Amino acid sequence: MSTFPVRFEVADKVAIVTLDRPESRNAMNRPLVEGVLNAFHRAESDPEVRVIILTGADPVFCAGADLKELAAAGVQETEARVDLSADLYSAAQALSKPVIGAINGHALAGGFGLAMSCDLLIASDHAEFGLPESQRGLVAALVMVSLSRLVSPRHAMDLLLTGRRVSAQEALALGLVNEICPKDGVLRRARELADLLASYDPTALGITKNLFYRVADSSVAGGLEQSRLANLLFRSLDTAKSGARSFTGAARPSRSSERERFIRETSGPTQSGGWK
Repeated sequence: MSTFPVRFEVADKVAIVTLDRPESRNAMNRPLVEGVLNAFHRAESDPEVRVIILTGADPVFCAGADLKELAAAGVQETEARVDLSADLYSAAQALSKPVIGAINGHALAGGFGLAMSCDLLIASDHAEFGLPESQRGLVAALVMVSLSRLVSPRHAMDLLLTGRRVSAQEALALGLVNEICPKDGVLRRARELADLLASYDPTALGITKNLFYRVADSSVAGGLEQSRLANLLFRSLDTAKSGARSFTGAARPSRSSERERFIRETSGPTQSGGWK
């Protein structure tokens, strides 16, 4: 029996990770953060899992950090907790498998940051997003990394300074989420998208995700060079060759070691089990 307040389920190539502290609005205390990291590691290590869905136990996705835990923490515990939060916000993007956020309710403060770290987001039409740290004398420091890459500087500064909440509809207009749907259909829609991605070649999806984030952190010249190298390498894999053959009806050769080969020949595994 897990001691983490996080549920982990796998069915038909999809892992569902659920924040499970509904009595605290899924506030992120240390056990919950460690539970999410553990669940991500399990999903990454399981060859049967191709896509991950991250969601929260109703009524919200996540209300942010557990302020009671924050207030009681000493200096050493505070430093350790900040490091753990940094690991959490980088974990989803470090995985080789797509992570879909099924935002079933409000995503605030650290919960906003956790949602933004996902690769794709499906949000309830009743969900709200916000960074209320400035209203409480706090700083939304770690969240800035994802936010600054998703919206314009003006919109990011607005959200950071005012702490105002935005509706799911405004979040969609800002580019923070991919689509919205009725609350009772969020997980179902996320599952439909996950099933679609799970039907695709996992090596191609993994390389696409890895390269996207590497290019995003590079200069134009550096990004083009990384893309060129990835293109050359991928074209040498059976995955690419079999993809081309599929148009002529040719049989697909085995690809059991392709993903391992790509990881070995490029950046190698990160400490979280994903790609750098």
